[in-house]
Amino acid sequence: MIKKLLSWHRFPFWVFHLPTVPYIAWLALRARSPLFMTAANPLMSENAFRRTAKSRVLRGLPDEVLPATRIWTPEEGTEALLRWLERSELPFPLVVKPHSGERGRGVERLRDASELEGWASSVRGEWMVQELVDLPLELGVLYHRFPGRSRGRITSLARKHLPAVTGDGRRDLGTLIREQIPSRLRARLLSINSHRLGSVPPNGETVVVDFVAQPFLGSRIECLNDRITPRMEETFDRLTSGIEGFCYGRFDLKAQSLEKLERGEGLRVLELNLNASMPLHIWDPKYGTIATYRELLRDWQLLAEISAANRREGTPLMTLSQGLAQLRARRQLPVGPGGGRS
Repeated sequence: MIKKLLSWHRFPFWVFHLPTVPYIAWLALRARSPLFMTAANPLMSENAFRRTAKSRVLRGLPDEVLPATRIWTPEEGTEALLRWLERSELPFPLVVKPHSGERGRGVERLRDASELEGWASSVRGEWMVQELVDLPLELGVLYHRFPGRSRGRITSLARKHLPAVTGDGRRDLGTLIREQIPSRLRARLLSINSHRLGSVPPNGETVVVDFVAQPFLGSRIECLNDRITPRMEETFDRLTSGIEGFCYGRFDLKAQSLEKLERGEGLRVLELNLNASMPLHIWDPKYGTIATYRELLRDWQLLAEISAANRREGTPLMTLSQGLAQLRARRQLPVGPGGGRS
């Protein structure tokens, strides 16, 4: 009971980070800069804590691991998008997300041209329009490679299980969401599933009620660190070999299976998050508070070491004025109607 009450998974996000502050401050003193981590990815160092332009980060990965994507602004109009869909032979549904964003904010799924028109009329800024990748496994893979080395390591491998409810053959989906989903998530999931709330799932059927796999949005995380192999690490060595200046980040991807992922087959990279990435496996409920902070502090130490190694190679740190400007820019992310349905 005490372990459950003390579990950090119940903490507000800002409370969770408080215990790491003294260690981060110590690392900053050693590096003589509060932005000691910003040289971890040399050619992307200005992206340390900003909402990174996603297409720029993905540049350098092989085309075959990337979903079909188009960068779009409202000034182009929806006709340009519809023509692109026709040329690319892409069906609905589509996924749209801010070109610069994080933690699933502003991500939406559009089921048809009517929803596309409605969405496009209510957004601003630059967006990514992307095919919906339908593969059975969604994973987070935290990978790093020290500068000058050809081999890297995977330090976190985790599976994301989307929020779901179980039907009983009697109650409709809306009732199941209200009864089986935590109260803080219900309003959002009721909105996302508004088109099918009256449907009655058969007894025992599992119904996925979201498509954005983020732990703070209700996804269950399963640690798979015991499935990390040297061959899997070699796959990520090859994947990242074309990204000049990349040393540290978490791949959010979908795969056919772990066996195919190990061989570098049947996968699609949805996003590559940089310096601000967290090891996803710590969200597994089996991780207690002490184990979680041990992992986090080790990750901060690793980030500091990679950044220091890049500084010795001539990569500068972000200045304090640049850092403050990036933090201000975090508040200017374009979002869809209502801040993003999903």
